[in-house]
Amino acid sequence: MAGLPEKMIEYVLETRIDAQTDDISLDTFLEDFILTHIIYMPSNILCNYLKNYYSRRGSMPYSSNGLMPSSVETDFDVEQQFIAKRRVIAFLSIWESVFGIHFFLDTVANSFVEEMYCCVLEDSKRIPNMLPILDQITGLRQLRENAMRVLSRHPTTILDCGVYSAQAPAPDPILSMDTCNQCIYLSDTTFITMSIRLDKNASEIADLARCKLKCASTHEECFLIEVKSSGERVVFAPTEVSVPTMLSLNGRLYVVFKDEIDSLTPLSDQQGPIDGMYHSILDLMGSSEIAQQLGIFHTHLFDATDEIELIFQVIGRDQFSGRMPSNLDILLRRFNEVQYWTTTEILLAAPSKRVVYLKKLIKIASITKENKDLMTFFAITLGLSNLAVSRLTSLWDKLPTKLKRQYGEFEALLDPSRNHRAYRMLIAKITPPVIPFVPLLLKDLTFMHEGNKTYFAGLVNFEKMKFSRYR
Repeated sequence: MAGLPEKMIEYVLETRIDAQTDDISLDTFLEDFILTHIIYMPSNILCNYLKNYYSRRGSMPYSSNGLMPSSVETDFDVEQQFIAKRRVIAFLSIWESVFGIHFFLDTVANSFVEEMYCCVLEDSKRIPNMLPILDQITGLRQLRENAMRVLSRHPTTILDCGVYSAQAPAPDPILSMDTCNQCIYLSDTTFITMSIRLDKNASEIADLARCKLKCASTHEECFLIEVKSSGERVVFAPTEVSVPTMLSLNGRLYVVFKDEIDSLTPLSDQQGPIDGMYHSILDLMGSSEIAQQLGIFHTHLFDATDEIELIFQVIGRDQFSGRMPSNLDILLRRFNEVQYWTTTEILLAAPSKRVVYLKKLIKIASITKENKDLMTFFAITLGLSNLAVSRLTSLWDKLPTKLKRQYGEFEALLDPSRNHRAYRMLIAKITPPVIPFVPLLLKDLTFMHEGNKTYFAGLVNFEKMKFSRYR
């Protein structure tokens, strides 16, 4: 299916809204349109169309022969006006229900609710039977006020030098005004710690860092570079925002001149914790408690992450001005953190404790699977599959046969053959709520995006927009 954006929204309003009731699941075509419209129809254009549709079926002061309209014509026209207004407000309510509090992070949609409330309030004075519509938009306006109380909070710190802050707002979403305390290095490894707003782009961060580091005397362009623990160097584009949340675990952020980029190498403290200084949490808490606490924390992070952030990440972070997938960054960062924590626990454990820790981690993975926290489950499984752990044959030989078999079943769920069929069969059997394997979700969406054109001869390819299947 392909069509013009304005024809698609007209089709949605004319054919899908009236059939939607509270006691049935949301129409998938309607859900797909709401989730993906930002790709081909920004919110300001969508809201303009909705406003025009709301008011386009205006009154007919004269009939076609120039005379005053008959009562039948007038009644028909009033009914058409009523239907159009009802559909627009119903669409707006469904739009909000799909995104929840994230709907009000869109400044255009947020202000549109207030605009439509004023329109409905005025129309209710002259059009009969408008009370249900007025009640609906009043309820939506109340949701807006409730959301604004949450979103009008003071800025808070998300990451404190790479560590997730206790002040972070999850399960409420990260806002553009929030900050991260970030260490920024020069090529000679001297550094300062700066509080960086997430809406500041890489160019602004580099300029601010130069001033703080007193190297602003030259007009030569500076670059913001991440040096990963592997030695890989990532150059951030000048327009990139939410840079601190994009950094990898143990990554270091540098501001350098172009001729200094190739000289950057990982610092010694990027290679991981020192053996004698590491204390395992596995000695302090039981398997069930660890699994439960991981599940609670990851549920908060997942609730804070909106589906639209997946689109920002897949389509391109630079394609949506003023929007950033910071919550998704933190969620993916956490997945990697749990994965490498698992590997670290085994490698830094005393030889006498390695089998004990291995048993405990497999048990934690089993509990998280039962708790439908698949993100933690697969992070632990991948951590134990790390080559540095899997090659410890003497360790695995000491594992009881039952646990070996159980872990083998866990690894089988990671089998990529037949398009990850094992995982998809697992997820199909689980009833929501569930925390999914987010990296695979991103892989699916990337494949769908890169394998299908967005437009055919100027028409939107809506087959590509079937996003609801991944919810």
